[in-house]
Amino acid sequence: MKKMKHKKKTKISFAKIISLLLLIVSVLLVLEVVMIDILPTKYFVALVGVISLINFGSIFLSFKKSKKKKLKRVMTGFSVFFIIAFSAVLVYLYKTSDFLDSIEATGFKVENYSVIVKESSNYKKLKDISGLSVGYYEKTTGAKKANKKLGSKVDVTFSSYDDYNELVKDLLNEDNSSDDVVETSSKEKNDSLNVMVIEDSIFSMIKEEIPEFEKNTRVIYRFKIITRVKDSVKDVNVTSSAFNIYISGIDTFGEISSVSRSDVNMVATVNPKTKQILLTSIPRDYYVKLHTYKAYDKLTHAGMYGVEESIQTIEDLLNIDINYYIKVNFTSVVDIVNALGGLKVYSDYDFTSEDGFTYSKGYNNMNGEEALSFARERHSFQDGDRQRVKDQQAVLTALIKKACSKSILTKYSSLLKSLEGEFDTSLSSRKIKSLVKMQLNDMATWTITSVSLNGFDGHDVTYSGGSQVLYVMEPDESTVSETSELIKSVINGKKLKGSYEYSGKSSSVSRRKKSINSDTNNTTQTQEEEAKKETNDNKSVPADVSCQSGYTLSNDKTVCTKVENEEPKYSCQSGEITDEYCVVVVCTLLDDPTCEDTCKDGEMENGKCVKKTQAQGTCSDGFTYSNGKCSKVDSVSPSYSCPTGYALSGKVCTK
Repeated sequence: MKKMKHKKKTKISFAKIISLLLLIVSVLLVLEVVMIDILPTKYFVALVGVISLINFGSIFLSFKKSKKKKLKRVMTGFSVFFIIAFSAVLVYLYKTSDFLDSIEATGFKVENYSVIVKESSNYKKLKDISGLSVGYYEKTTGAKKANKKLGSKVDVTFSSYDDYNELVKDLLNEDNSSDDVVETSSKEKNDSLNVMVIEDSIFSMIKEEIPEFEKNTRVIYRFKIITRVKDSVKDVNVTSSAFNIYISGIDTFGEISSVSRSDVNMVATVNPKTKQILLTSIPRDYYVKLHTYKAYDKLTHAGMYGVEESIQTIEDLLNIDINYYIKVNFTSVVDIVNALGGLKVYSDYDFTSEDGFTYSKGYNNMNGEEALSFARERHSFQDGDRQRVKDQQAVLTALIKKACSKSILTKYSSLLKSLEGEFDTSLSSRKIKSLVKMQLNDMATWTITSVSLNGFDGHDVTYSGGSQVLYVMEPDESTVSETSELIKSVINGKKLKGSYEYSGKSSSVSRRKKSINSDTNNTTQTQEEEAKKETNDNKSVPADVSCQSGYTLSNDKTVCTKVENEEPKYSCQSGEITDEYCVVVVCTLLDDPTCEDTCKDGEMENGKCVKKTQAQGTCSDGFTYSNGKCSKVDSVSPSYSCPTGYALSGKVCTK
């Protein structure tokens, strides 16, 4: 028999397997770099060149027959190292790609509603209020949807209020007359109201203005209303054209898409050609005309109607276009600053915040909690909110500089994680990628300049506050016009001197106490604390504060106001005036049988298609039209008096 010849099996060496695995990982890495598209061409070519050389060396030595086994083992070891390194980079790129692809404006706003009853009532669950009347605040944008949703769950009727102060007083069965509230509504006192439904941003205002409200009531049910919003993007090529970004900081923790008061209102004007950023801050209490409602209100209240209302109102104020927006909340600030490893922030003063953090004049090393407290503090300063605006700019300047520095590479993973779900922006992932690519390409240093609008202290009624006279900042029109021109000049290429240029050492922030108080402590508390201190030191007592006849003392006891009201006169350019509306008849069923089918821009009433627009309200000289009424507010300083045997010293009585 013939002996069969066995072919010798070819063994695939470990070195060959490793070199092939390295090649696969390298190809995946290059493809992911191409897909993510944030690496400039010069870096991409260099990366591909280095990866090619590494793979060539690995494949050449692993497949080449050579007796130099030691060299092969060394190269195999290097290949294993590069597989691990390239895989780690690949994971980072996958995370970056997923994060960037997830960035987009949510396209909706969330309103959170609470169903509230008196603490003394027997209503514990939603079913317990069946058959009752529920009071609601009609100025909330989602009020009708909220009523419909609540009505689908329990059989109730609804009673509307255009003033949440009256709603609260009716729920608590209190007398509607108050020293702090101006009587403007003709609504009768509702003694039978036992339930109210209110949106959280209004709920927060009520709790601030009426401290005992939360103690005397309880929430028995909560729900959300989600509403689609109009796209406000005005797109440009962000790497070659200047643009404006509205930065909104809302006064809440948690869900970023919730509507709330915008405590931070800033416009960042970015010129990518000149590498200039202009930060324009607008005080939260700025007295502005709301774009949609054509009534005066605090700018912070615009946020309660959605970020689009804030954008349009600021556009009207500054006569500019806002291209994009970024919205953050308290949680965002803390997490982002911590992810960056802290910031070096400039402070104009030595002070201790209400949260107990002590800051030194000059640069301070801050973590997220310290940076948030620094940006929110106002009661420690004579200029109050004006200084808070400056401090917010200082924090944002430090954040931008840290984010554009090389040290960001070591914080990359934690930063991406911190940003997930922490902000809402209308900047698309494509725009953000192009900005990152531009910054990586030139690693330019940006000049950041800060300015802020200013105004005059005042007290007036607001659209959202109803009949209550609140503190407002009347705009200084000269700063408004000057800032508007400055923004336009930066867009046109003007270079400005930078603010907060870091040099020298930084101080550490110390903390005096553990607990964190909210930003709702008012000036009265601060004055009382100062008076108590002077009492202990100098045997002093706080002076009695009072107003002359006909005037009302404000909640913070700093001003006396008298409000006069009159009915406005309405006029229309076309149509007839009916209940403060201009009514134009488009068609009638009598003349046109298809009238109901074609009535898309109007509404059918008594067989007629009518189109309604708000009539133009006018007032007498000295009166201001707002919220459907004419008001005139006169403000004077209060009077201070002392008990017998004491002498008045400022606002304190001393013996």
